[in-house]
This record gives sequence, C-alpha cells and structure tokens, in this order.
Amino acid sequence: MASIIKIKRSGTGGAPGTLKLGELAYSYLTGTQGNGGDRLYIGTGGVDGSGNANEIEVVGGVYFTSKLDHAPGTLTASSALIVDASSKIDVINVDNITIDANTISTTNTNGALVLSPNGTSAVNVPAGYKDRSGFGTNSLATKEYVDAVAGATTLNFKGDSSGSDSIDLDTDTLAIAGDAGTGISTRRSANSVTITLDNTSVTPASYGSASAIPTFTVDAQGRLTAAGTVNISTDLSVAGDTGTDTVNLLDSDLTFTGGTGIATAITNNVVTINGTNATTSAKGVASFSSDNFAVSSGVVTIKNGGVVAAELASTLDLSGKSVTLGAGEISNGELANSSITVSGATIALGGSATLLTTNVTEGTNLYYTTARADSDAKNAVSVTDAGGDGSLSYNASNGVFTYTGPSAAEVRAHFSAGEGIDIASGVISGEDATATNKGIASFSSDHFSVGGGAVTIKADGIDATHLDFGTGTDQIATADIPEQTNLYYTTARADSDAKNAISVNFVSGDGAAAYNAGTGVISITGPSAAEVRAHISGGTGITITDGEIAIAQGVATTDDVQFNDLQVDGNAVIDGSLTVNGTTTTINTATVTTNDPLFNLADSNTTADTLDIGFIGKYLDTGESRVERTGLFRDASDGQYKLFTGLHNPGGTLDSATNTIDITGTGFTYADLRVGTLTGNVTGNVTGTVSDISNHSTSDLSEGTNLYYTTARVDSDLGQILTAGEGVDITEGAGIITIAGEDASTTNKGIASFATANFTVSSGAVSSKDITLSAGSGSASASLGESFTITGNASQGISTSATGTTVTVTAADAAADGTTKGVAAFNQTNFNAASGVITTADITLFSGDTTNGQGGGIAATAGESFNVYGDFGQGIQTTITSGNLVVTGRNATKNSKGVASFDSDMFTITTGAVTLTTVDGGSY
Repeated sequence: MASIIKIKRSGTGGAPGTLKLGELAYSYLTGTQGNGGDRLYIGTGGVDGSGNANEIEVVGGVYFTSKLDHAPGTLTASSALIVDASSKIDVINVDNITIDANTISTTNTNGALVLSPNGTSAVNVPAGYKDRSGFGTNSLATKEYVDAVAGATTLNFKGDSSGSDSIDLDTDTLAIAGDAGTGISTRRSANSVTITLDNTSVTPASYGSASAIPTFTVDAQGRLTAAGTVNISTDLSVAGDTGTDTVNLLDSDLTFTGGTGIATAITNNVVTINGTNATTSAKGVASFSSDNFAVSSGVVTIKNGGVVAAELASTLDLSGKSVTLGAGEISNGELANSSITVSGATIALGGSATLLTTNVTEGTNLYYTTARADSDAKNAVSVTDAGGDGSLSYNASNGVFTYTGPSAAEVRAHFSAGEGIDIASGVISGEDATATNKGIASFSSDHFSVGGGAVTIKADGIDATHLDFGTGTDQIATADIPEQTNLYYTTARADSDAKNAISVNFVSGDGAAAYNAGTGVISITGPSAAEVRAHISGGTGITITDGEIAIAQGVATTDDVQFNDLQVDGNAVIDGSLTVNGTTTTINTATVTTNDPLFNLADSNTTADTLDIGFIGKYLDTGESRVERTGLFRDASDGQYKLFTGLHNPGGTLDSATNTIDITGTGFTYADLRVGTLTGNVTGNVTGTVSDISNHSTSDLSEGTNLYYTTARVDSDLGQILTAGEGVDITEGAGIITIAGEDASTTNKGIASFATANFTVSSGAVSSKDITLSAGSGSASASLGESFTITGNASQGISTSATGTTVTVTAADAAADGTTKGVAAFNQTNFNAASGVITTADITLFSGDTTNGQGGGIAATAGESFNVYGDFGQGIQTTITSGNLVVTGRNATKNSKGVASFDSDMFTITTGAVTLTTVDGGSY
C-alpha cells in the first residue's frame, strides 16, 4: 500500500514561524517575490532551546518550478535560463548588453561596450589581429601594441597598514603572502590568487542536542579552536510506596493521580493532594463524633454505650444474630405464649409435669413391642458383599446369613510374581535370568566357580572368543597389534578378494545374468514382455490379449455387477443399504459392531404368539468336554423372559435347534444373574447387597456347607495349592509357609551371592565388573556380555578389519573435500612442518559488501582469533552464544541508530519493506 505523508501547510501565509529540525512545510499562497508563497521550506541549522530549528530555508516550490515551464535553449521573460542539449541558449541579455549569435551589442542609446578584466588579467585578442583589415585607432589594442607604443608602466598598491608601494610591471613580481599567525594562507592557480582562512582542529558538525549543550573555544581572530558538548540530565527518577519509574523531562509529563478518596490539583507549580469527603457511596476522609466513636492512633471503634435508643431503627433484623439479655429483662407475662399444652395438660413456662406412656396417646411414633422389634431387627439387617474372596448373603425373612469361603483360584489371585518369579496354577518358580530380566541362572563350570551359592569367575575362564574390541578412545587400537600372517584390511586386498569371491551362475528362466570378475560388475537383464506374458493365462471369465486382461462385464464404480457366489477375503465396504434375500444369514466374525440402537427380532411374527424370541450362544463346557447353549429369551408359552445355560443335545448337533427353546431339554438350567441394583418383584433366592449388618458378626451365623475361615484351614489349603518350582523350596509351619530360594550351583538354578571382586549388585540387578585390556596407550574395559571392538575412527581416516584372530588397522589418505581425514603430506605454501609439528599460514578475513566489493583485511593463523565487532554507532553489536557468533541490531532510539519495530497504525511492512501510512504534519 502506498505511503501518504502530509507535511505542514498553509494557504494564507508564507514562511512558517517555526519548524523542527528537518521538518517540511509548504505555502500554497499565490507567490510573489516578497510574500513567501508557493514555496517549500525545511528547518535547518540545529535547534534552539525549545527544540525548534535555528533556520528555515526555502528548498523549492511552484514559485520556482513555474519559471522552468519553457523549451530549453529559449530565453523567456520572468523565467529561468535553461540550456538546450548542446548547453546553449538562443539569446541572453545582461543589463544593457545583448549576446545573440555572434554579436555582443548594447541596448542603451549610445551605450559603450567596455571589456574590463579584474586585477592583472588582460583582454586577449587573437594573434595577428592588429594586422587585419579594419584595425584602426578605435580598435582593440594588444599588450604588445601598448608596450611598444606606451612603454612599461608601474602598479601602485597599499594595505590596511604600513602605507603604499608600487612595482614595475616589466621587471617586478607582486607577492600576495598569507599570515600563519592569523591562519591566513594564499594559493595561486593559473592567473588567480586565492586567499583562504586555514582550518582549525574543530570538526565541522552540529553541536548540542536536547540532552547536551555545546561548548566552544574562540581565539583572538574569532575562530573556533575547540568544540564539544556537555550532557545534561533529561530523566527524573520517581518512587512510590511500591514501584519506581523514570520520567523523560523532554517529552513526558509527570502526572499525579489520586486514588480512591484522594484528589490532586496543581496551581503555580505546586501539587496539592487532598482527601475527598466520605459519603454513603464513596470512600474518603471523615471526622468521628466523640459521642459515638473512640479514635486512637488512627483506629476507630464504637464506644461502649455509644449507640443510644434514639439512634436505632424502629425495626431491627436480628436473624442469624446472637443477643444476650440480662436475667429478668423479659418476664413470662410479656411473652405472647406463656405456657405449653402436652396431651391435654397445660404447663406454664418454668413449670414441670410427669408424662407416662399410659397417658400419652400413641401417634406416628409407635411404642415398642416384641413382634415389632423382631421384624424391625430382621429387616434392619443387611449384608454387603463388597467383593473380595468368597461370598456373603442374608435372608431377611428368617435372619439367616450365608457365607461361602474363598476358592483356590481366589487365594492364588493374592499372590503376584515379582521380577524373576513366575506363578502358574499355584506353582511359584524362578524366571530364567536374561540380559534385561533379573532371575535365576546356572553358571557354566567352564567360566565360573560356585560354592555355597557364591559365584566367581574362574581363572582363565575368559578367552579371546568372549572379547569384542570396542570403539572407545581407551580401547585396543589396531596400531597396538602388529600385522602377522593374518593381514590387516586394505582397500586393494578387499577389492581383489571380494571380486574373486563372487560368481554368478544363471541357471534358467527368463532374462539373463552374468558377472565380470575383473570389474566386479554383475549384469542382469530382466525378462522381456513376451517372457512375462508366457507365464500368465486367463481363468474363468478372464481373457488376456497382448498383455491386456479383461473380464466379461463392466466393473466400474457406476456399473451393476452380478456374480453367482461372492467371497471377499479382505475388507468389504457397502456405502448403500444391504438387502439379503435368503433364508439364512451367517456371520463368521469375531466382532459384530452396529450403529442400530435397537435390534428388531421376529419382525414377521405377527399372526400368532408361538415363537420364542431372544438370543442363544454356544460355549464349550470344559468339565464335560461338550458344547452347550446359553441364552436369554421370551418364552412364548408363558410370556416370561428366561436366562438359561447348560442346554445340550447328546443325540445330535445343536445347529438343528428350532425357533423354540425346550425348557425340559437335556441340561437346561436357569442361569445366575448378577446385577448392581434390581428393581421389581423377585421370586426365589436373592444374593446381593443389603443395606446393613453392622449389628451381626459371624458368631451369629451357623456354619453350613460353606465353611468359615480358620488359620488351620488356610494352612492346609495353601500347603496343597503352593508347589515349589526349580530353585524354590516351600516349608509349611504352624500359621507360616516359608518360601525360600535354593542355592544356585553349576547344575541347579537358584539364588546366589556374587563376589564383590567380580560383580556389582544394585537393587537386585547383578552385573559383572569390567575386564580391562591394556594396550600401548591407555586401556579398555568391558563387562561380561559386552564386547571389545577395535574400530578405526572413520572421521580420522582409520579403518579396521578382522579375520580369525587378526585385526588389521588401515589409515586412509586424507581427501581434499574438507571432510575426509587421513594421512597426508602438507603443502609448504599453506603449512609449515618442523619436527613433526604442523602450523598453518595466516588466514585473512576481509571486510566489504556486495556493492563496494572487498575492503580491508585482518590476518591470523590457526590458534589465534579474530575479533568481530559490530558498528555500535550504526546499531550493530555482536555476541557469542553456545559457540555461535550472533550479530544483532541494537534497539534504535531517537539519538542512536539501531533496529526497531514499526507501529501498525503508522507503518505497513511487506516482505521486509517498510512504508508509511498517512503522516499529517498539520497546518499553520
């Protein structure tokens, strides 16, 4: 979007009275030479004490541009002189002289044409002019002519002091000398002498600003020999009860604002802070009557007795309040009701009466009877089977509690296996230890010694086959192992062996394959189109012609396709409705999911109530090794819903069942139903939650077929349930079953202690201590199960290979790609080598930019450093963060350059380009 900048303007006046430094203003008053209209102005020359520019200069305007409205090279009245493309103008008038073409003429009557050079310069005429025709007594004379006719003359001159003098123009030379003491010097160029005032040491600039005043030193000649500035404070620090701030005295105001109940006023540079009077709706200052209040150290309280009756409202709302009255302050006679009536007897307040059940009529609160107590007690008792092992129920009609103890499966459920332990069907056994799992283990007698459960590594129990040379800096390097009969790896050896170890045997089939052992290239030619098509033939309904496969009907997404039988091995998605026109729909899936909230069963059963409606499922009764049925259905014979299980058909298959359930069929049993809350009439036994049995204990319940818990019974049951696995011993005792681990041996898995010389044990995790291999330089360590690996540092150009028991270390040549390290010679132009020490020649860092090219440079060698500084005066600064050189822009201020964000109300930024929106300088 285009920027619009409106500068200060006026149509009634000429030059503005004031402008800021660099501020523009335009007068569109019809301009004349004297009124300053039709001109563009700018503030220059520094600023005064009010921040306004010292000078207001004219820099343009229609008054001037209107004088440029004619063809170049044509003299136009009241207009500027504009030369044409040849730097010429057709005619020019200077006072009474006109220059036109080859003629210089005067325009006043009898006006003479005078050629008068300044100083000693002369009017030169072409050589031989005096010999031309027409040269007469009134013609121009040359110096040669004058000298010959009039002879040499003298030149008289004088200065401000020391009198006058003269020189002979033929023989003398006039010297114009400067005065070093006063800073005057002279310089000749061609026929001119320039007298100049020497520069002082003062740098040309504008001195002073809004925050600094200028200082100057003036010599005897009135010249400035020194100039500078002295900073003045422009910030005022202010602080309150909380918080501090700084006020810029140049562009900001310090404002005193009153809070709640406080008012501020400023008059004649005095700030007055007053408290406002408090009202019923506003906080403020107030005085407190000594009749009602007590005031001490600013704390206001209501005086004892400070509120009299006349100051109370006629009606007091004391709801929710506590009022204490003295004894006798209110008598019974003063109350609206001074007595109470109980069962027909009147009792005065403060009096007494004896009440018996014989004279108190039975109301809604009934008297106690044995029958009521028995009934209430039985109905007040309930049983909550809160879960856990076994079950507990209660019959409120006879007050009988039924308890079933925990089963073996429930008891086993309370045992869980920790790390390294497995529990299966009551058998507790130790897990085999692995690299990631703590457990039991046997220890090979080839490598370990086991005694009393303590495991140690045998002497010579580790050989070279158990070592894997690692990649750390302190591990074995190929430089420490001399090359013997097993040679180290080299690229040439590997290339030769690899190429000769490969062969290609093309047995048969389509295409072709060949191998060139000299180059190591395997060439494979794939089968041709004809060979591929030869293996494909059309089946039922499929034809193949020149590789194109077709079927006998359209199968586009908009075609109607007909098949006899359809089998879909993958997923089938039907976007429309599915209609099945048959007698049987079989779904052989593990899960059936539908969005239909209601299943409509027996949808065509509308003529008679003869079909049972519900669902049936099959399950395998593992105890009987047979398939049985269970389900929920509405029995058409009596209209009741029945939940059953156990139905089976010994003589045939269950799939031959009809649409009715035979409740007299073999194995038909009503199934148990467990619910949270059951609402409705229930017939039969109920097991579930009753409200409360807190007034009963197991002492009140006779032991039936479900026996109570006893320690002896649990000990006996657990002794039969728990079976010791490998590495575990179980010992039964009185009320205690001890499960202990067996000591591990070379033939038996179990528990063990681990020798501190060979192992580290932490939180049950056992790890072997490191095995250390020492080399020519440093050492390498690894624990059992780890490997020692000799690996060349690829980034250093070192590689290793191993064959059998031999490791080969190879140093590759360093490459000139700047990343591949290796062995190399060092070019003496770039490097210095002395006693194996390599140093680099200097690196030069140049300045410059894409416009001006390369600038100056600084040099440093490797190990030295370059200092990269930002130009603080241009708002650039540098920092080092996490090893990175970061060049950032300093925030710009009105006194210093830098980076800045731009207010969206004043600027528009598009792809990094900042444009101004409308900026209006106003009018004057």
